[in-house]
Amino acid sequence: MRRTHSNLDRFEVIRLVPPAGVLIVWTVMMFDSGGFRPETWLPAGIVLAGLLAASAAGQRRLLPSPGPPRTALLVLIAFTGWCFASILWSDAPGTTWRAADLLLVALLGAWTLALAPWRPRTADTLMLGFSAAAVTVCLAALLSALGASDLTSRFEDFRFTPPLDYSNTSAAFCFMAAIPALVAAARPGAPVAVKALGQGLATFLCVYALLPQSRGSILGGAAAVVILALVVPFRWRLALRAALLLVTVLIAAGPVLRVYTAAARPGQAHDALAGATAAIVVAAVAAMLAGAALALLETRLQPGRIALRRARLGGIAAAVVLVLGAGGLAMTQASAISGTLKDQWRSLSHPGIDYAGTDDASSSGRLISADPLERYDYWRVSADGFRGAPLWGMGAGGFEHRYAQERRYPKPSRYPHNVALKVAGDTGLVGTVLIVSFLVIVVVGLLRGARRRPAAERAVGAAGLAVLAYFAAHGLFDWLEVYPVLVGPALAFPLVALAVNARADHRLDRLEDGAASAQPGSGRARAAQSSRLAWVAAGLVALVVVGALLAPWLALRYRQRASDIWRAQPAVAYADLRRSADLDPLAPEPLVLQGVIGLTRGDLDIAGAGFRGALEREQAWLPHFGLAVLAAERGDRPTATAELARARSLNRLDPVLRDAAPRVLAAEPVTPAELIRDVLVSPFVTTEKVS
Repeated sequence: MRRTHSNLDRFEVIRLVPPAGVLIVWTVMMFDSGGFRPETWLPAGIVLAGLLAASAAGQRRLLPSPGPPRTALLVLIAFTGWCFASILWSDAPGTTWRAADLLLVALLGAWTLALAPWRPRTADTLMLGFSAAAVTVCLAALLSALGASDLTSRFEDFRFTPPLDYSNTSAAFCFMAAIPALVAAARPGAPVAVKALGQGLATFLCVYALLPQSRGSILGGAAAVVILALVVPFRWRLALRAALLLVTVLIAAGPVLRVYTAAARPGQAHDALAGATAAIVVAAVAAMLAGAALALLETRLQPGRIALRRARLGGIAAAVVLVLGAGGLAMTQASAISGTLKDQWRSLSHPGIDYAGTDDASSSGRLISADPLERYDYWRVSADGFRGAPLWGMGAGGFEHRYAQERRYPKPSRYPHNVALKVAGDTGLVGTVLIVSFLVIVVVGLLRGARRRPAAERAVGAAGLAVLAYFAAHGLFDWLEVYPVLVGPALAFPLVALAVNARADHRLDRLEDGAASAQPGSGRARAAQSSRLAWVAAGLVALVVVGALLAPWLALRYRQRASDIWRAQPAVAYADLRRSADLDPLAPEPLVLQGVIGLTRGDLDIAGAGFRGALEREQAWLPHFGLAVLAAERGDRPTATAELARARSLNRLDPVLRDAAPRVLAAEPVTPAELIRDVLVSPFVTTEKVS
């Protein structure tokens, strides 16, 4: 029997359950530092694998229909596979496996969403749901901070870090989530309540995003605005909402930006944060009311062609005034700009030197500071990694291992703070070509024939493309790529937009209904066969994916338990570490932890076996330092000297290692537990700690 339209709608709702599950998983990770820690994103990846299997079985296919969505997804799958393949030549295979797994988690969410039968309305609901979830998380972070007696853990360098516990990524999270809300507020035909809600959500997120004072967010926001202005067909409506957003943000900016300076003064952060919270909430409510009024006004005043032409001319005039004003401001500040550019070039061409600029971020605010910090040195090392292996790169996540050896600053880093250089340095030309291909497919797929599409479809495409543009632009200066709630939507929303366009262009629903009515018997047979193949393929993919994520997660759980119980139950802790090492055969962490615990307890043979086993998996400085401490404890000064030299060669400029070396080689007896403790508590050490 042919399905009725209402039955088809209910069937589509059922098929949208897995995408709703993806949004729920993202929301859960939002509440836990954005999924930054492996103990969060590893189980989340397993859940996402199950959602992908359910979606593939329900859709009776493992890939989207032929066209840009399928091609873009296949390119992402190929890039993820290349990252896993880079384990074969990586100097830090355990780190590479972890980096590939993290990318796999983002891919699983994007893959699940790409399979769904999206329409403009359901795609809008997904993206607006992401914005609403972000507001909920940010509001909860503010209320939690206001109820806390000590705000130390919520600030870093006087910048507010929640909800992602790192200021730059928290700002990126808010701005990325604000984009779909702003588009929803401006889209013609949307209900008044949706427009008002979108305006309020966008305002809340943009004002909140000022708290972390992230300079990279300025570049990301500019990229998103340019994309929206180029892609959306309702520019004058968007301009009105953007102007309203800008006004409310400027009004509320004072109390919000004041938190930065107040955090530098003892006892003032709490009151300043309370004032900022009030300003954020009032701005959001005011924007929601103004958005509702504007939407009601639009429904009553339908502009004709002459009015639209005047609105466009007004927009052009406003843009010209803005450009001329910016040019005039630049001319008045020409000397300061020239000096800043010279300081930037000096830091870029001589990474490792102190920044010569005179700006004081602690008094003027972080947003106008021009200090690049150590970024140019990160970029230098990542570029050197690409030059060393231009075809295949250092291996996914290989930057940290190389930077420890070649850095010119004492401070270590795990990430190059530049997503483009990360792709090039870690995955070489092969990975770069794959990512560039993905971007080209997305941009061409969303822009080609855009003028012929309805405004609702173009709005979805604009939102998806703007989110990706923000991520790419801000990612040139920060490490956004290790947060699943950032990279997941950046990859998934463009795929959703491509799926919306593909459905409209090919009229998939009509073609399927027509084929079923013309040949009901053969259609049912093909559908049954397709369903069986989809179930089999989905099951195989789920098994492979879960295997790639489950073993590291179980290994992590054993390692964490060993860290918790080793004082009271050392034998059980050592057994847990052996299980962890077996489950994650590339990771050195369980063996390093065995060495640290053994040194601390005085189990020197166990400690030595752990450190030597870790070095068989990865050449890192800490196991060599541990072996040096062991040798010194046994009076073997030549071995201690040699091991310290190896440790120093793998961790240049580390002040802790430099200060610990004379103590290891001192004539008097050393205390291994004290030495290893002093090293591990240092903020310069990025390895796991023992409790």
